[in-house]
Amino acid sequence: MPLAVPAVVLASIMLIGMLVALVLLLPDWARDYGADLVYLAVLIYAGLALRLLWWGVTVLRAGVADIEK
Repeated sequence: MPLAVPAVVLASIMLIGMLVALVLLLPDWARDYGADLVYLAVLIYAGLALRLLWWGVTVLRAGVADIEK
């Protein structure tokens, strides 16, 4: 439970940073390093960030449900 809030905050920062990078940096990275590799890395990064967010929210909701009982 104590790591749930930092996980949600970190995942939110990761997702916001990813959106900024998609707009500003992704085209240059895809041109420099190859589109397939860059887009695969973005998908993996997004999956990890979403999973971390999902875990944090699930733990927080379970903690709230335990408190309400």
